[in-house]
Amino acid sequence: MKPNTIQNAWAKNIDSLLKQLEVSKGDGLIEKQVKDRLTTYGQNTFGEGANHSTLLTFLRQFASPLIIILLVAASVTLYFEDIVDALFILLAVVTSVGLGFYQEYKAERATAALKSYIEERVRFIRDGREMEAEAKWTVPGDIILLRAGERIPADGRIIESHELAIDESILTGESLPVVKQGGVLAEASSLPERSNMVFGGTYVAEGQGRILITATGIETEFGQIAESVLTQKSEKTPLQKAVSSLGWVITFITLVLVGVVYILGMARGMEHLDIFLLGVAIAVGAIPEALPPGLTAILAVGVERIAKSRGIVRSLLAAETLGSTNVIITDKTGTLTTGKLELVEVLSIASILNGTPSVTESKKTILAYAVANTSTIISNIDKSPQKWKVTGRHLDVGIVNAAIKQGINVLKVLKNTKPVKLFSSAHKYSIYESDGKEVILGAPDVLLRHAKLTAKDHQKVLDTLEKESGSGKRLLGVGIKRPGEDKDFTIEFVGLLVFYDPLRPKMKEAIANIESAGCRIIMATGDLPGTAIAIAKSLGWPGSDKHVLTGESMGNMTDEELQDALSRVRIFARMTPSDKYRLIEMLEADGQVVAMLGDGVNDAPSLKRASIGVAVGSGTDVAKGVADLVLLDDDFHTIKAAIEEGRLIIANIRKSFVYLMSNCFDEIVLLGGSLALGLSLPLTPLQVIWVNFFTGGIPAIAYAFDQQRTFRRHKEPAILSREVVALTFGIGIVSSAALLALHYLTIKFGFDNAIGRSFLFACFSSYILFVAVSFRNLRKPLFTYPMFENKVLNFGLGLGVCLILLTIYLPFFQSLFGTVALPVTWLFFVMLWIIANIALVELAKWIIVYRDDQHIHIPTHTTD
Repeated sequence: MKPNTIQNAWAKNIDSLLKQLEVSKGDGLIEKQVKDRLTTYGQNTFGEGANHSTLLTFLRQFASPLIIILLVAASVTLYFEDIVDALFILLAVVTSVGLGFYQEYKAERATAALKSYIEERVRFIRDGREMEAEAKWTVPGDIILLRAGERIPADGRIIESHELAIDESILTGESLPVVKQGGVLAEASSLPERSNMVFGGTYVAEGQGRILITATGIETEFGQIAESVLTQKSEKTPLQKAVSSLGWVITFITLVLVGVVYILGMARGMEHLDIFLLGVAIAVGAIPEALPPGLTAILAVGVERIAKSRGIVRSLLAAETLGSTNVIITDKTGTLTTGKLELVEVLSIASILNGTPSVTESKKTILAYAVANTSTIISNIDKSPQKWKVTGRHLDVGIVNAAIKQGINVLKVLKNTKPVKLFSSAHKYSIYESDGKEVILGAPDVLLRHAKLTAKDHQKVLDTLEKESGSGKRLLGVGIKRPGEDKDFTIEFVGLLVFYDPLRPKMKEAIANIESAGCRIIMATGDLPGTAIAIAKSLGWPGSDKHVLTGESMGNMTDEELQDALSRVRIFARMTPSDKYRLIEMLEADGQVVAMLGDGVNDAPSLKRASIGVAVGSGTDVAKGVADLVLLDDDFHTIKAAIEEGRLIIANIRKSFVYLMSNCFDEIVLLGGSLALGLSLPLTPLQVIWVNFFTGGIPAIAYAFDQQRTFRRHKEPAILSREVVALTFGIGIVSSAALLALHYLTIKFGFDNAIGRSFLFACFSSYILFVAVSFRNLRKPLFTYPMFENKVLNFGLGLGVCLILLTIYLPFFQSLFGTVALPVTWLFFVMLWIIANIALVELAKWIIVYRDDQHIHIPTHTTD
């Protein structure tokens, strides 16, 4: 057992625990103790990398139906001592497994690396002062400060508790927050009964407190069950599941066709091994072996692109869904606005009622009251107050910085305060006791309901609220009362704090760009209607009372009435978390794909409920923990970039799907049709395997790097749209039939059999390569976009052409694949064949896509 290891901490007195851990409750650990304990216990982490075993990732590649078929084929050819064919088939297996493993391993590593950008910060007391650092530096004996919305870094014993309630659902399954308090419990207490303990990985739902860390890393309760929790199977996206199912369906159909081919081959008197290899060739051609690694590459590259825009996608599933988003619900503060709330005015009650400026002393008194209600970390206190670094919530930082400028002794005020009632979105105010008074800070309209004011004075304050909020200001009310006066909760209203949070630069343009792509923006804020309208007007939105709906009004509406209102209202004010949750439900019931943007602990249910949850980087750990996308820079422009990348991901997946699946018909129609019509076989089994593995699969991977963004503005299925299915079958069947007709013509016109087969091989392998350029954009004609913009695809095309030429002209490959050198004139006809197939793709795009687009009505949202 390691030194200072604590056993049964819940059953021991807090003083004895402090003594055992050699730490002072007020001063915390010193730097040397922290370094020694990091050496002894290690960092406060566990299970990193446990989710993904490299060996399992490699072995998973052999679960592909294609690989199974090829391994059986290699075994059979070895049995018949056909060493050359066996080695070539095994080479195809190694290539496919290697490519699939590389793409999947790279994607897993990239996703894991991106998550490291999201740091969890903890507030410590060390060396007698508050400080902030990453959670991984937590050690036994640390004194940690907790507040609502934060994740608890490790197991700890309660020292102080102020309405502290912990969400332990991740550990115990208990859905309701558990109230925590000090005291000593029986040693036999079960985990859910340990009300004087908090556990790493859980969240602070309400209140605040101070804890003594008793266990970190693998020694925590969560760490001890980490093996079973962290080795769970990786989640597959719906697309991956669909592709996997599709692969087995194709395999079944292919095996049936292979059975038919076997019967036809026997009827023609073919050798068993030749028939078997022919069946393998058809199976290899019919199964889109490059689709899984291609999709993985597209998703992984897309996630990395979003990361470059300062957005961290927590799973490939989110990257896939992002592109389908057509409604964004966003808060105002810190998203549409800069989030840098600056206190611009302090209005005393006297100045409001008399219409005169506030005197300096009144301002200082109100500011001192407000400081007592803040929770911040002040660094560099050994320097002058003007050089202090204040961190915490935006409003708290604004209040403290304003107080410092006014010469208020902030440290003295904070030292003499203690919480009475913490802020909650339900009651919208907090109460702290300071110098014999209880100071109330919160929503001014709420405080006014409890204020001792005449009707006339009450109206004057309301008029001031409307005037200030109407110009985009944010306001907090300040009140005081004597301790213990809780019967009627009557307060003395002393003044208003006026904050200003300007709109982010170029926000108007960013929203216009998103909306031009068919994505609707809705503002849902807890601010007053006047403040919300002022910001809306800055964005160029209509800004009158009829365009605004409050949470209270929304609560009085039926679902049908709210659904009707959603068609014309885009500004929602005084919204509670439950209001936002209902708003999301109504929109999704209407078939919308909703992205919810939030930052607080109370936003967590809405973030989880929405199709895509988006949390800002400065938000709470709870919000970031349930979000699918985290904006590291709190910038709304990042959402725009992420949605654009999501749409590019969908576009690239569509290209890859149509390209690969349309080619799957070739071998079935060409080889099966030749057998059925009694024609000579146009391609050898090895030629088919060669084309599918070493030429045709290259563009599918290269689409991951394509930048052609095509997305239809009206609603449609995210991936397998009607046009995708139509293009796949239309192009696939027609091009395959044309290839069979070409083979028939080479025989009918009496061309040399070796030349004819080599010519057909050249046409078959080259057209598959070059139509990839036409598939780069399924909505535009080929010559309306840069054809050779994708450098990775260009490299793939060049490599494919080289392999084809080597196969036809290099003696070693000629003997291996049964080809002969084609005269130059034949190459001209190969080029004509390529052009004809590109023209076929363009014609199909025109019939199925372009012409259809001309008849599409794009709905717009009414704002009047």
